[in-house]
Amino acid sequence: MLKWETRASETLLNVEKLARPFGYKLHIHADGKTREIVADIPETFNYLLGLHVQTRRVYNDDARRYLVYRARIDHRQVVVIWRETESWQKADLERDKKFVAAQKLTEVQTKYSSTSIRSSPTPKRWSQCSRPGCSARWRCRNEC
Repeated sequence: MLKWETRASETLLNVEKLARPFGYKLHIHADGKTREIVADIPETFNYLLGLHVQTRRVYNDDARRYLVYRARIDHRQVVVIWRETESWQKADLERDKKFVAAQKLTEVQTKYSSTSIRSSPTPKRWSQCSRPGCSARWRCRNEC
């Protein structure tokens, strides 16, 4: 029953809207009035996952803004990267990959257990590739 009554509710997370994590809007009804607010998705994510944030830093690549959290969860160190990816094409993804590598956002991988790349419809887990003879320094899940 709850599934059908709330399926159009904006209070449920709409994963497709995560392409714009800094502009995620909710309509709040209170006192007979409706107002629109911008939800702080990165901070809400940290809270709901129980991340203990150690650092929060903003990086800029021209007009692109990257919000990078370094945190702890269950005695593991993690890195979470947020940025807007709405209408990105393959060239944008390549530019993003080069920027993340140039800024060494994931280089602390030996210190951090995992990196969560956010603001895409399918969040990815990156880890160091340990396959013998592999030329890829980082891999996504089981890809090489």
